[in-house]
Amino acid sequence: MKKLIEVKDLYHYYNQGKENQLTALKGINLSIEKGEFVVIIGHNGSGKSTLAKHFNGLLEPASGEIIVDGHDLKNEDDYYRARQTVGLVFQNPDNQIIATIVEEDVAFGPENLGLSQQTIIDRVDESLKLVAMEKYRKHPPHLLSGGQKQRIAIAGILAMLPKCICLDEPTAMLDPQGRKEVMETIHGLNKEQGITVVHITHHMEEAALADRVLVMEAGSIVMEGTPKEIFKEVDTLRSLGLDVPVVTELIYDLNKEGYNIPTEIVSMDELVKYLCQ
Repeated sequence: MKKLIEVKDLYHYYNQGKENQLTALKGINLSIEKGEFVVIIGHNGSGKSTLAKHFNGLLEPASGEIIVDGHDLKNEDDYYRARQTVGLVFQNPDNQIIATIVEEDVAFGPENLGLSQQTIIDRVDESLKLVAMEKYRKHPPHLLSGGQKQRIAIAGILAMLPKCICLDEPTAMLDPQGRKEVMETIHGLNKEQGITVVHITHHMEEAALADRVLVMEAGSIVMEGTPKEIFKEVDTLRSLGLDVPVVTELIYDLNKEGYNIPTEIVSMDELVKYLCQ
């Protein structure tokens, strides 16, 4: 697969040059392939959001390289292109929704690209369809549920035709039903539309469904692998202050009691299938 995002020896500082300077990213090296579903986990302050904001030029590196879709981000034109390639969805959809009617909000991005009226209409139609929100196009966003608002925020990004969507804890403020709706939408976009997804989350059950998991700590990537590889390291994750999926914790506790259940199992369906053999 072709690399969509490459990060080389990336450093970023907050309050650079001041007494309270904070090193947020320390020599990050990372590549994300086209069509991949990558989850980034780590406790608050580990650098997850700071890293994500470099993917489309919201933040500039202190040093190092960011290459997005073959373009090294070095000047204003490159950042403009990166923001069309990588769309960011934030934790609180209310901070991203600006219009009083759903379809007008989704149209905001394409309108700022100077596209024709028909192209904008087509993009709004398609984006709302992809997140299953077409019937709400005339609704005021403030009357929608949290999950619905987040899907509208995602539609607004999709209308820009990005190759990658980066979501910074999009389900953190949602109830279980809202989380389910948003996660089904994200996985559908990845598997059915081929859109690359970078998903930052504290919910380990969400991370267990990724192609690859990155674990961050103090501005560095300290673990990387498939969910099966990452979540079998229960003691290491706990030492980093992180939870593990409920299934992983159950297997860990059962094995301490003398059972011999494979630690690579990360879903309830897999565990049930194994136990029923």
